[in-house]
Amino acid sequence: MVAINVEGARLLAATLSLELDLREGTALPPCWHWVYLHPHARTEDLRQDGHPLEAAPHPEASQWPRMWGSGSLRWHDEIRLGEMLRHERSIADVKMKTGRSGRLCVCDIVHRWSRDADLLLEEVQTIVYREPGEAPQARPDRPSNNDPVTSCLAAPSWEHTFCETELFRYSALTFNAHRIHYDADYARDVEGHPGLVVHGPLLATLTAGFAQASTGDLSRLSQFEYRIMAPVFCRQEARFLFDASSGAACVVSNGRTTLTAQCRFTGERPA
Repeated sequence: MVAINVEGARLLAATLSLELDLREGTALPPCWHWVYLHPHARTEDLRQDGHPLEAAPHPEASQWPRMWGSGSLRWHDEIRLGEMLRHERSIADVKMKTGRSGRLCVCDIVHRWSRDADLLLEEVQTIVYREPGEAPQARPDRPSNNDPVTSCLAAPSWEHTFCETELFRYSALTFNAHRIHYDADYARDVEGHPGLVVHGPLLATLTAGFAQASTGDLSRLSQFEYRIMAPVFCRQEARFLFDASSGAACVVSNGRTTLTAQCRFTGERPA
């Protein structure tokens, strides 16, 4: 069982500099449930990169860098602060692939959150293990007229520049010890990034939150599918965009699209 306590939500709100009235019974904002899933590995059981020494989904990937790739969430009902929920986790699929940066191990993990017998949230997380080497470089954006990102780029936007303190606090709140988020020397010299990397789930959380805020109180986010295309780095401005007519959302930073998403709201036909 997982306690969806008020304090966890208030700490995330403080991390994001949000003024919210959070109390028992308040509906949890979309994707905030991630702060309640803490790995319990001891410090001495962490790899050099900060991830737990737990068995990787494939033997070849046991020491490969791990990153959050994409996800799909479907809410059947709201999660509310103060609840005790049942959480179930299972590995649905594991595939070895070859990408632009080399070999990859792609793992789909299913999460189910329930209140007694009532299913509240179904989620599929795709975690990618990358063969060690240079960090992958994003290709320049070449959106087509049929690409939902094209309409998104002209939509209302919100700009945010992440700072070191924000990334450290989110790492602490989610008990995420991956060093690319708080150790600049490691991120640059070992994993090949130009600076600290913004957490994938933090980008997804802010994207979902911006989409929800753009609709006001008229409807509730019921389905959210996203894909992380490239990293966002500390001290680089990120622009969050949402097109209400198509439900498309994206994040643009340093001249490239770094995340794409599709949103559906209560009252819309499920995909």
